[in-house]
This record gives sequence, C-alpha cells and structure tokens, in this order.
Amino acid sequence: MKRLLLSLFLVVPLLSALPLSTRAASPPPVAKYLCMIVLDAGRPDYISRNIGSMPNLRALLQHAHQYDRAWVGDLMSITPPGHAVIGTGSLPKDDGGIVNWDWADRVHKTISPTFQAKVNYLNGYAFRVIKDSGTPTLSGEIRKKYPNGLAIAGSGAHFHAAGPMGGPDASWIFSYDRTSSHQWAPYTLGQHPVPARLLNDPSLRAPLASSNDSTMPLLYDPLPLGKQDTLVMNFGIKSLQLYRPRAIMLNLPEVDTVGHWSHNWYPEEARLYRQFDADLGRMISAYKAAGIYDQTLFLITADHGMIQSKHRVLDRGQVKNILNGVRPHASILINGGGSAGPTMMSIWMKDPSLNRRVAEAIYNRHLDNVSAVFYAQHKGTKYYYNMAGCESCSADLKHAYHYLLSTEAGVTGEDIGILLREDARNSGLSTMMGRHGGADWGSQHITLILSGPGVKPGISHQ
Repeated sequence: MKRLLLSLFLVVPLLSALPLSTRAASPPPVAKYLCMIVLDAGRPDYISRNIGSMPNLRALLQHAHQYDRAWVGDLMSITPPGHAVIGTGSLPKDDGGIVNWDWADRVHKTISPTFQAKVNYLNGYAFRVIKDSGTPTLSGEIRKKYPNGLAIAGSGAHFHAAGPMGGPDASWIFSYDRTSSHQWAPYTLGQHPVPARLLNDPSLRAPLASSNDSTMPLLYDPLPLGKQDTLVMNFGIKSLQLYRPRAIMLNLPEVDTVGHWSHNWYPEEARLYRQFDADLGRMISAYKAAGIYDQTLFLITADHGMIQSKHRVLDRGQVKNILNGVRPHASILINGGGSAGPTMMSIWMKDPSLNRRVAEAIYNRHLDNVSAVFYAQHKGTKYYYNMAGCESCSADLKHAYHYLLSTEAGVTGEDIGILLREDARNSGLSTMMGRHGGADWGSQHITLILSGPGVKPGISHQ
C-alpha cells in the first residue's frame, strides 16, 4: 500500500517534514523542491538486475529509502489511473472516477470519452474530470505553498501519463510527438502553454529514425532506443536551468514500450536502465549546479508493473458467450483497456440488476487462468463489491482483492471484475508481448525510492 502514501510523502516534505525522518528535538531538514521520475512500468527487478552498471543510482541509494514491496494500490494498474493517483494522492473513486482508459456512462448507456486520445487532453476534458472531482492535486498544493513557483510535468509519447500526473493545476505540461518535418518534438499538452523557448530549442528534439536499434516496431518507438527518455530528462534539466521549478515530474515511457513490444525483453530493458542512470547523473549534477540539491526530494517510482506471457490467456470470446447466455447485448463496454486488454477483464452492464447473475455464471464456468470474479452493488450513493467466487484463494489474497476492488467503488467502476491468475492475460492483440492492468502481483509490484531532506536511509521489506 506504499504507493497510496505518495501524497503524504510528496506534499508533506514540501510543507513541513517527511514522515520517514526520525523525530528529534530540532526539526529535521525540509525539502523545498521535488524531482519525481516515473519509470513507466518500472519493475523493481529491472533495477536489481542492473544496479551493477548504474553508478549514479547506487550513489543515490546510499542516502535513500527504498521500498522493495511497494505496489500500485489501486485495481486497474495502467497508466492514466496510476498517474492520476500519483498526481492527486487520491484513489480512482475519488479523483473523478479515472478507473481505466474509459468507462461506461450508465445514464446514457454510452462509453465515456477516452483517456487514450490526445484530443481529450488538448480540449481540456481529462483535466476537467480531475478538477470537477474537487480532489486536491500535488501541483496545486505545491503552488499554493509557493505562489510564485512552478510545478511542471512531462513525458515522451505518453501524454496519457503527463496529463493526469500534472493535472489541472500544473504550470505547464509537455509531451512529444512526430511533426510534419519528420522530427520528434515537444508540444504543449492542455491549457497552460509551455514556454516557446523550450518548445523551439533544437537540443530538445530529434529527427525521426529509420531504425530504433531494437526489436520494437518503429510505430511505438520512433527514435534509437533510450533517446526518447533522454529527451524527456533533457527537457527537465533545461527547465531547471532556465526556470527552477519547485516541482519537476517526469514520465519515462520507453520502459513500458519495451515491456509491451520487445522480443528481447530483459537485455533491452538493461540498455534503457543504463541510459537512465547516465541521465539521472546529469539531472543530479544540474540540481547541484543550481545550488538546490540539498533542498530537493528525489523520488523514483512507477505507475504499474509488467508481465510477458504467451500461454496463460483468458479468451474474451468465452466470456462474451457466457454474457450473451444470460442476456444478449447486455453490456455497454467490455474491458476498457484498449484493444489488447489488461491482466484482468472489466464489464460495464446496461442493467446492473444482472451483475450478480452474470458474475456467478462466469465464475461457475471455472475458466482457465481466472482467479476470482467480483460484482458491484450499491445502496443509494454507497458502492461496494461482492465476490462471486475465488479459486483456491488464501484469506490474505481475498483481503487484497477486496481492497483493490474498493478503490474503484464508485459510479464509474466496472460492474463485473474478472481477476486473472499470475502471469495471465487477455486474448486481445496477440502480437503485444507484455501486459499489465489488474490485481496480479506482476502488474502491481513497482519501484519506490526516496532521497533527500528528512529521508531516513534504509530498505523497507513490508
């Protein structure tokens, strides 16, 4: 549950003192700046496998607190919900109902606008979802403390990470895309313009490549492996040098891209992590050159984990047949996790009175790779989930499942949640190697490292 404490870890040190510090007669040192780096799909073992070739991270860890069993802590462990949790410290049921890429509008029996479309950030929709919920944001709290300070966020291709992380209160948010002049270049995401000085800086863009020197399709990584993440880090460094933001929040998307598409998974992740370490060293040097290194909280984390599984597959067709056997055309949306499908299956029903009947029908088929099936109910404005069944589940696992489902217990949460066994996935988009997005440990287990004023060095194993 450590990730759910991020709002405490991040906001409190910028306002008072980090809880990890041992209390003494005199107040502990206080962080006045934040540098947060989200390694998209950053499994902890990517670091443990490669730490020998990461001298800058090894040096940081000497003064850091590391959590080796940190988890996402909300059910749908995918990028938009994960970054909304990071950016608000609130659960999906409280941050505007960002439970997936999209979800059902039960009033109109339609599907919501998707967080997978850039246009819904450019037109402000994604930011209004968060703002209209009334939940505070990390950017907003920092800017409230420092009215003249900046809180910025950005990513490479993952606008759907930078947007929810920066939220409606960020000073500006940037992302990257292809241009008509065959370049990979930054642009303003949302309603607050990024300074033209940064957008037009030739050192912060690159020509599109004819090869990315990896096993991934160019469609998903149009630059040599590691270059996209390096540009994001360069953008953060240049922003620090020119504007000295109080908070720099960066998403590095290539770790996720390799996990999804690589046919040479661990070796290509190793290359990325060596490059990340070099970029981290340059970022730390930039903070030292600015004279604020000792006042900065560094946080390295992830939004979700990743599995690669070719053989343990839940066939969507089987589930749809069971659903149609109860009532044809009974669903508004199945999955909500894009064409590939995550490591669970979600169903939004036209008639919620069928939830229990459908969930029990699915569970009673005892489908391969299904661990448990849950269904939503509500009394007035109170939403909750009941379990239709759980295959050989321990008491601890049932408790974890109930907790994770509760994080989506609201008007946008799925009516039926089908939780898969470890290393199992949906049958959609068979060419995609890696998956995440459910209650399985492979999707939930993430990196979490903090270093800076008030942080007590060490490792937590719980």
